[in-house]
Amino acid sequence: ITITTNSGNDIYTNHPTIKLEGVFSGTINKMKINDNLISPTFNTTNSIWSVNYNLVEGEQTLNIIAYNDLDIPSISKSIKIILDTIKPEAIASLDSGIYSSSQIVSLSVNEQASIYYTLDKTIPTTSSAVFMNPLNINQTTTLKFIAVDLAGNQSVVQSIKYSINTFPLNLTNKWRMFAVNSEITDLSIFNGADIRKYNHSTGQYETVTDKLVPDEGYWVKATQDMELDLPIGDFDQTQSVAY
Repeated sequence: ITITTNSGNDIYTNHPTIKLEGVFSGTINKMKINDNLISPTFNTTNSIWSVNYNLVEGEQTLNIIAYNDLDIPSISKSIKIILDTIKPEAIASLDSGIYSSSQIVSLSVNEQASIYYTLDKTIPTTSSAVFMNPLNINQTTTLKFIAVDLAGNQSVVQSIKYSINTFPLNLTNKWRMFAVNSEITDLSIFNGADIRKYNHSTGQYETVTDKLVPDEGYWVKATQDMELDLPIGDFDQTQSVAY
């Protein structure tokens, strides 16, 4: 007999039952795997034998022997199979956070596996970029990554945000009071959120469309929940209060 499953080479799998196949010649009375009788299916048309075999977790070597009508055994054929049903665990060398300069980030995994990542907030797949060398994060970035081991087990998706020279501000449809530390003329960083300031002369809250200046109190509200990345040093978080 021969073993044709995976060309007889070592197998990594996360399936507890595997289909073993091979070629036989002559008449086979019985077959054993590791001295245990099995009941394979024989296709006499193309001389193929096959059997579904239950594996145990970890590495195992299966020794397969066939016996003819005279109960004479064939030469034993062996195949090594590693059953691995445990998901790998991948981590980044740097936690989420606010950083004032570019950062170098490495990814690692607790077993032999490939790491796939994205930098555009999309969910990584095995078609995504493969992590090979440390990543230079030089702007605000959301890093997402997974690990896939030799058996095909996939880790949970990890998502880490690095705010470089910015800090995240979560806006909702509630008014939020804030102040700035320096003049801001590019209000597009607020992504269309409604910004107002109180006019003490008229007693009205007026829409701000030109710029923000220090020593003024402002109110901001978004039409829907959003997260903005504002320049560090321009926004005073200690003045931020939601109402």
